[in-house]
Amino acid sequence: MREAGVRRRNVPIPMRGSSAQVLDHNQTCMRKGSMCDGVRDCPDGADEVGCDSFECLYGHCPSGVCSSRQMNLCDGIPECHDGSDEDPDFCRTYNCSFSMPKCKDGRQCIWDWSWCDGQQHCLDGSDEDPDSCASQEACADISQVRCPGQARSCISPYRACDGRKDCLDGSDENATFCASKEEERMMEPTFHIRCKNGTGTAVSPGSYCDGQEDCADGGDESFCKSYTCLPDRVKCYGTWCVLGGRCDGVRDCPDGSDEAGCGRVSAPLTPSAPPAIP
Repeated sequence: MREAGVRRRNVPIPMRGSSAQVLDHNQTCMRKGSMCDGVRDCPDGADEVGCDSFECLYGHCPSGVCSSRQMNLCDGIPECHDGSDEDPDFCRTYNCSFSMPKCKDGRQCIWDWSWCDGQQHCLDGSDEDPDSCASQEACADISQVRCPGQARSCISPYRACDGRKDCLDGSDENATFCASKEEERMMEPTFHIRCKNGTGTAVSPGSYCDGQEDCADGGDESFCKSYTCLPDRVKCYGTWCVLGGRCDGVRDCPDGSDEAGCGRVSAPLTPSAPPAIP
């Protein structure tokens, strides 16, 4: 029952887990992240009073006001209401974090794995500059591979020969490349191979010549005598590859053949028969 002479008002209730600020003089609830952000939200402007001593929830913008949301300085996305986090003059003197190199025009920081990935992230396009990408020896993201053409941008190996051009020069869909051994080798470090199916080929998890049939027809184990193992593997019995190296002091092959003739062995060699290879 409403008490006589008392006027009630509906007060927004903050969601569970949210940060809210209650302004005592008018009992209005608002997001703490909106306090001191340079925008007057309360009718009397109380949310923008006493900001010199207020601790910002998401940190201070370069202009001194509070950011109203999570903020990354100079990432090309304005998070401060006044845009000071993306101010060109400020960003040119701002030092990007180690994992976020600065674009050529000095106005933007982007993640290192975004460089040369076939998609423009820098406003000036410098992250996809063909000359710059060609000079890089490896992709920043180890799960990506270099495009086979002149652009030398980085893409996921799954996107090679999938019917869509992801490299800047379209080299990932070149018919000659897609039928080449180079395309097969491009995927191998990510433990993916191409297997034949009824309509052509498809990408499947697995490795070539590891002693296990990953393709339904066993094609991944059918050419192993002439196959060259990846740099981080050594060939055993002349037919299959295991992680390890030749003459590195560690017996990687069951019969120790990877250490034979090296002048040393890590353990006595016990003759063993090679595994059955399809």
